[in-house]
Amino acid sequence: MKNIKMILFDIDNTLVFGTKASSFYLSYSRVLERTLSESLNIDLKEGKKIADEHRKNFDGHGEIAFITYGLGMEKWYETILSLDPQKNLDPMPAASNVLKFFKKRDMIIGAITDGPALQAGRILKATKIERDLLNFCIGWEKGQPMPKDGSEKIYQKLCQDFNISPSQAVMVGDSLRTDILPAIKAGLKAVHISDKKITGKNKWTTIENIQLLTNLKKII
Repeated sequence: MKNIKMILFDIDNTLVFGTKASSFYLSYSRVLERTLSESLNIDLKEGKKIADEHRKNFDGHGEIAFITYGLGMEKWYETILSLDPQKNLDPMPAASNVLKFFKKRDMIIGAITDGPALQAGRILKATKIERDLLNFCIGWEKGQPMPKDGSEKIYQKLCQDFNISPSQAVMVGDSLRTDILPAIKAGLKAVHISDKKITGKNKWTTIENIQLLTNLKKII
């Protein structure tokens, strides 16, 4: 672990996890389906079908349908903000404890999400994850591209900004498409959060939740 200087966390279903979180993020899926149906003037069953097709083709990112059908991603931005984390999420001391573990080791800690920055702040507040445990928190700003968006550029930039080698950074996230594969392409190490094991030899490590990261030296 001594060679690792920076650790990056996705927020949704990574830094924020558990039964309540799963239920909250499932509501994202239902709202996505309803918004697609209303925007395309189709029934809910057809909207769900479209969302499911995009989830299958884009590693769970059904919101790509807004691009496919020319609705614009700002529609999805506003839809996300209609969901209230404060009413649906509980405090997450487990996540704070993991961040404190790495903070004590003088590591650069960052959160990076393709969700709206405003919503990320609401989620951290609702879960009582102390903001000062993070050196930075990057989210999607209205009218701008998503910060990750399936590209390695954000990871390259962060390493340059903090003057570290990509091999000294770790990305932790639940999405292969936006978290893991781009980070590996940029030269970072990566930890995939999933309860499903992917067969074959992979360039990343899979664990069930971030609480297991305290064994990072053994994991990567």
